[in-house]
Amino acid sequence: MIMSWQDFYRVGGGNFGILPNSAFYGPQGHRGKDYIHTAGTPIPAYEHGVIVDIPQSQFLGFCVVIRLDDGNFAGWAHVVDAPHGINAEVMPGDTIAHVAGDNDIHGSSWDGAHSHTTLGPSAESIFQGTVLDPVPRIQAALDAASVAQIVTMEDDMYTQEDRNRDDNIHAGLYRKSSVLIDGVVKKFNYGVLPIVAHNQELIAQQSARIAALESLVEQLIVGTAIQVDRDAAEGAAFNSRLETANELPISEDVDIIDGLDVQNLPG
Repeated sequence: MIMSWQDFYRVGGGNFGILPNSAFYGPQGHRGKDYIHTAGTPIPAYEHGVIVDIPQSQFLGFCVVIRLDDGNFAGWAHVVDAPHGINAEVMPGDTIAHVAGDNDIHGSSWDGAHSHTTLGPSAESIFQGTVLDPVPRIQAALDAASVAQIVTMEDDMYTQEDRNRDDNIHAGLYRKSSVLIDGVVKKFNYGVLPIVAHNQELIAQQSARIAALESLVEQLIVGTAIQVDRDAAEGAAFNSRLETANELPISEDVDIIDGLDVQNLPG
Protein backbone atom coordinates (compact mmCIF):
# COMPACT_ATOMS: atom_id res chain seq x y z
CA MET A 1 0.00 0.00 0.00
CA ILE A 2 1.39 3.39 -1.01
CA MET A 3 1.62 5.84 1.87
CA SER A 4 0.06 9.26 1.35
CA TRP A 5 2.26 12.30 1.83
CA GLN A 6 0.11 13.32 4.79
CA ASP A 7 0.79 9.99 6.52
CA PHE A 8 4.53 10.61 6.22
CA TYR A 9 4.18 13.47 8.71
CA ARG A 10 1.87 11.62 11.09
CA VAL A 11 4.48 9.21 12.47
CA GLY A 12 6.48 9.67 15.66
CA GLY A 13 10.05 10.78 16.20
CA GLY A 14 12.26 13.13 18.18
CA ASN A 15 10.49 16.41 18.96
CA PHE A 16 11.77 19.92 18.41
CA GLY A 17 13.55 21.74 21.24
CA ILE A 18 14.01 18.85 23.65
CA LEU A 19 16.98 19.10 25.98
CA PRO A 20 20.41 17.89 24.81
CA ASN A 21 19.97 14.42 26.23
CA SER A 22 21.66 12.88 23.23
CA ALA A 23 25.15 13.14 21.84
CA PHE A 24 23.56 14.32 18.61
CA TYR A 25 21.85 17.42 20.05
CA GLY A 26 23.65 20.73 20.45
CA PRO A 27 23.50 23.12 23.43
CA GLN A 28 20.11 24.41 22.25
CA GLY A 29 18.59 20.97 22.10
CA HIS A 30 17.01 19.37 19.05
CA ARG A 31 16.81 21.90 16.18
CA GLY A 32 14.14 20.07 14.18
CA LYS A 33 11.47 17.40 14.21
CA ASP A 34 12.27 13.78 13.32
CA TYR A 35 9.94 11.52 11.36
CA ILE A 36 11.01 7.88 11.65
CA HIS A 37 10.70 5.90 8.41
CA THR A 38 12.56 3.04 6.79
CA ALA A 39 15.47 3.72 4.47
CA GLY A 40 14.41 4.67 0.97
CA THR A 41 11.02 6.09 1.98
CA PRO A 42 10.10 9.05 -0.27
CA ILE A 43 10.14 12.37 1.61
CA PRO A 44 7.31 14.68 0.44
CA ALA A 45 7.14 18.46 0.47
CA TYR A 46 4.32 19.71 2.67
CA GLU A 47 3.98 23.16 1.07
CA HIS A 48 4.60 24.81 -2.26
CA GLY A 49 8.15 26.10 -2.62
CA VAL A 50 11.37 26.24 -4.62
CA ILE A 51 14.48 24.17 -3.95
CA VAL A 52 17.33 26.57 -3.16
CA ASP A 53 20.08 24.24 -1.92
CA ILE A 54 21.08 20.57 -1.74
CA PRO A 55 24.07 20.81 0.60
CA GLN A 56 26.14 18.10 2.25
CA SER A 57 27.21 18.26 5.87
CA GLN A 58 29.50 15.96 7.83
CA PHE A 59 27.04 16.23 10.71
CA LEU A 60 23.71 15.98 8.83
CA GLY A 61 24.69 14.20 5.62
CA PHE A 62 22.91 15.25 2.44
CA CYS A 63 20.15 17.85 2.89
CA VAL A 64 17.46 19.58 0.86
CA VAL A 65 16.37 23.17 1.53
CA ILE A 66 13.21 24.72 0.09
CA ARG A 67 12.17 28.37 0.16
CA LEU A 68 8.49 28.53 1.06
CA ASP A 69 6.10 31.13 -0.30
CA ASP A 70 6.27 33.34 2.81
CA GLY A 71 10.09 33.53 2.71
CA ASN A 72 10.84 30.92 5.39
CA PHE A 73 12.97 27.90 4.60
CA ALA A 74 12.09 24.25 5.17
CA GLY A 75 14.93 21.76 5.44
CA TRP A 76 15.31 17.99 5.46
CA ALA A 77 18.49 16.23 6.60
CA HIS A 78 19.82 12.64 6.44
CA VAL A 79 18.47 12.22 2.90
CA VAL A 80 19.55 10.62 -0.37
CA ASP A 81 18.45 10.56 -3.99
CA ALA A 82 16.97 14.04 -4.39
CA PRO A 83 15.14 13.84 -7.75
CA HIS A 84 14.98 17.61 -8.39
CA GLY A 85 17.70 20.18 -8.84
CA ILE A 86 18.11 23.70 -7.50
CA ASN A 87 15.38 26.16 -8.62
CA ALA A 88 12.90 23.32 -9.11
CA GLU A 89 9.36 24.12 -7.99
CA VAL A 90 7.64 21.58 -5.77
CA MET A 91 4.08 21.14 -4.60
CA PRO A 92 2.67 19.39 -1.52
CA GLY A 93 3.21 15.67 -1.96
CA ASP A 94 6.09 15.98 -4.43
CA THR A 95 9.07 13.81 -3.50
CA ILE A 96 12.06 15.99 -2.64
CA ALA A 97 14.40 13.17 -1.47
CA HIS A 98 14.45 9.77 0.24
CA VAL A 99 15.29 8.66 3.77
CA ALA A 100 18.96 7.67 4.12
CA GLY A 101 19.93 4.19 5.32
CA ASP A 102 22.93 2.39 6.81
CA ASN A 103 24.92 2.31 3.59
CA ASP A 104 24.25 5.95 2.64
CA ILE A 105 26.08 9.17 3.51
CA HIS A 106 23.74 10.00 6.39
CA GLY A 107 26.00 12.19 8.56
CA SER A 108 27.59 11.63 11.95
CA SER A 109 24.49 12.70 13.93
CA TRP A 110 22.44 9.87 12.44
CA ASP A 111 21.22 7.14 14.79
CA GLY A 112 18.78 5.31 12.51
CA ALA A 113 16.63 5.91 9.45
CA HIS A 114 14.55 9.07 9.83
CA SER A 115 13.90 12.48 8.28
CA HIS A 116 15.22 15.43 10.31
CA THR A 117 12.93 18.33 9.33
CA THR A 118 13.66 21.98 10.11
CA LEU A 119 12.12 25.42 9.62
CA GLY A 120 13.83 28.80 9.82
CA PRO A 121 14.21 32.29 8.36
CA SER A 122 17.24 31.50 6.18
CA ALA A 123 18.65 28.74 4.01
CA GLU A 124 21.35 28.24 6.67
CA SER A 125 18.80 27.62 9.41
CA ILE A 126 19.10 23.89 8.89
CA PHE A 127 22.70 24.16 10.17
CA GLN A 128 22.85 27.24 12.40
CA GLY A 129 21.08 30.33 13.67
CA THR A 130 17.40 30.73 14.46
CA VAL A 131 15.09 27.77 14.00
CA LEU A 132 11.36 27.31 14.54
CA ASP A 133 9.30 24.30 15.49
CA PRO A 134 8.08 22.99 12.10
CA VAL A 135 5.22 20.93 13.56
CA PRO A 136 2.53 23.68 13.72
CA ARG A 137 3.21 24.60 10.11
CA ILE A 138 3.18 21.00 8.96
CA GLN A 139 -0.06 20.39 10.87
CA ALA A 140 -1.64 23.40 9.16
CA ALA A 141 -0.64 21.92 5.80
CA LEU A 142 -2.18 18.58 6.79
CA ASP A 143 -5.42 20.28 7.84
CA ALA A 144 -5.60 22.23 4.57
CA ALA A 145 -5.03 19.04 2.58
CA SER A 146 -7.85 17.29 4.46
CA VAL A 147 -10.29 20.11 3.64
CA ALA A 148 -9.22 20.08 -0.01
CA GLN A 149 -9.77 16.31 -0.15
CA ILE A 150 -13.30 16.66 1.23
CA VAL A 151 -14.13 19.37 -1.33
CA THR A 152 -12.77 17.18 -4.13
CA MET A 153 -14.87 14.21 -2.99
CA GLU A 154 -17.99 16.37 -2.89
CA ASP A 155 -17.22 17.80 -6.32
CA ASP A 156 -16.80 14.29 -7.74
CA MET A 157 -20.45 13.62 -6.85
CA TYR A 158 -21.45 16.36 -9.32
CA THR A 159 -21.28 14.41 -12.58
CA GLN A 160 -21.17 15.55 -16.19
CA GLU A 161 -24.79 14.46 -16.47
CA ASP A 162 -25.64 16.88 -13.67
CA ARG A 163 -23.77 19.65 -15.48
CA ASN A 164 -25.63 18.97 -18.73
CA ARG A 165 -28.96 19.01 -16.92
CA ASP A 166 -28.19 22.34 -15.27
CA ASP A 167 -27.00 23.79 -18.58
CA ASN A 168 -30.32 22.80 -20.19
CA ILE A 169 -32.31 24.35 -17.36
CA HIS A 170 -30.37 27.59 -17.64
CA ALA A 171 -30.83 27.63 -21.42
CA GLY A 172 -34.59 27.21 -21.07
CA LEU A 173 -34.79 29.76 -18.30
CA TYR A 174 -32.91 32.44 -20.17
CA ARG A 175 -34.31 31.91 -23.65
CA LYS A 176 -37.90 30.74 -22.97
CA SER A 177 -37.20 27.62 -24.98
CA SER A 178 -38.05 23.92 -24.95
CA VAL A 179 -35.26 21.72 -23.61
CA LEU A 180 -34.73 18.08 -22.67
CA ILE A 181 -34.65 17.56 -18.90
CA ASP A 182 -34.68 14.14 -17.25
CA GLY A 183 -35.73 12.54 -20.54
CA VAL A 184 -38.75 14.83 -21.00
CA VAL A 185 -39.07 17.92 -23.20
CA LYS A 186 -39.87 20.88 -20.98
CA LYS A 187 -41.09 24.23 -22.27
CA PHE A 188 -40.26 27.22 -20.14
CA ASN A 189 -43.21 29.61 -20.02
CA TYR A 190 -40.96 32.48 -19.03
CA GLY A 191 -37.48 33.45 -20.09
CA VAL A 192 -35.15 36.01 -18.60
CA LEU A 193 -33.97 37.47 -21.89
CA PRO A 194 -37.44 37.75 -23.52
CA ILE A 195 -38.89 39.21 -20.32
CA VAL A 196 -36.13 41.81 -20.11
CA ALA A 197 -36.56 42.78 -23.76
CA HIS A 198 -40.35 42.93 -23.41
CA ASN A 199 -40.14 45.01 -20.23
CA GLN A 200 -37.72 47.43 -21.83
CA GLU A 201 -40.15 47.91 -24.72
CA LEU A 202 -43.07 48.45 -22.32
CA ILE A 203 -41.07 50.91 -20.26
CA ALA A 204 -40.21 52.91 -23.37
CA GLN A 205 -43.85 52.95 -24.48
CA GLN A 206 -45.17 53.91 -21.06
CA SER A 207 -42.53 56.60 -20.67
CA ALA A 208 -43.61 58.18 -23.94
CA ARG A 209 -47.29 58.05 -22.92
CA ILE A 210 -46.58 59.48 -19.48
CA ALA A 211 -44.56 62.30 -20.98
CA ALA A 212 -47.41 63.10 -23.38
CA LEU A 213 -50.01 63.03 -20.59
CA GLU A 214 -47.88 65.21 -18.31
CA SER A 215 -47.52 67.72 -21.11
CA LEU A 216 -51.29 67.72 -21.67
CA VAL A 217 -51.98 68.12 -17.94
CA GLU A 218 -49.60 71.06 -17.72
CA GLN A 219 -51.37 72.71 -20.64
CA LEU A 220 -54.77 72.21 -18.96
CA ILE A 221 -53.51 73.59 -15.65
CA VAL A 222 -52.06 76.65 -17.31
CA GLY A 223 -55.15 77.29 -19.46
CA THR A 224 -57.79 76.66 -16.75
CA ALA A 225 -58.29 76.94 -13.02
CA ILE A 226 -58.30 73.14 -12.51
CA GLN A 227 -56.50 71.87 -9.38
CA VAL A 228 -54.87 68.42 -9.77
CA ASP A 229 -53.94 66.20 -6.79
CA ARG A 230 -50.99 64.40 -8.39
CA ASP A 231 -50.17 62.21 -5.37
CA ALA A 232 -53.70 60.80 -5.27
CA ALA A 233 -53.67 60.14 -9.00
CA GLU A 234 -50.35 58.26 -8.87
CA GLY A 235 -51.52 56.18 -5.87
CA ALA A 236 -54.71 55.14 -7.64
CA ALA A 237 -52.80 54.12 -10.74
CA PHE A 238 -50.36 52.02 -8.67
CA ASN A 239 -53.16 50.17 -6.84
CA SER A 240 -54.87 49.47 -10.13
CA ARG A 241 -51.73 47.85 -11.51
CA LEU A 242 -51.41 45.64 -8.40
CA GLU A 243 -55.00 44.41 -8.70
CA THR A 244 -54.51 43.60 -12.37
CA ALA A 245 -51.29 41.67 -11.67
CA ASN A 246 -52.95 39.58 -8.94
CA GLU A 247 -55.70 38.53 -11.34
CA LEU A 248 -53.31 36.97 -13.87
CA PRO A 249 -54.17 33.26 -14.41
CA ILE A 250 -51.66 30.55 -13.56
CA SER A 251 -51.37 27.66 -15.98
CA GLU A 252 -52.35 24.28 -14.53
CA ASP A 253 -50.30 22.37 -17.07
CA VAL A 254 -46.98 22.99 -15.37
CA ASP A 255 -44.28 21.05 -13.62
CA ILE A 256 -41.73 22.20 -11.06
CA ILE A 257 -38.05 21.75 -11.85
CA ASP A 258 -35.69 23.07 -9.21
CA GLY A 259 -38.27 25.65 -8.19
CA LEU A 260 -39.05 26.82 -11.74
CA ASP A 261 -42.51 26.69 -13.36
CA VAL A 262 -42.29 24.94 -16.72
CA GLN A 263 -44.82 23.35 -19.03
CA ASN A 264 -44.70 19.69 -20.06
CA LEU A 265 -44.74 18.89 -23.75
CA PRO A 266 -44.92 15.52 -25.48
CA GLY A 267 -41.47 13.98 -25.78
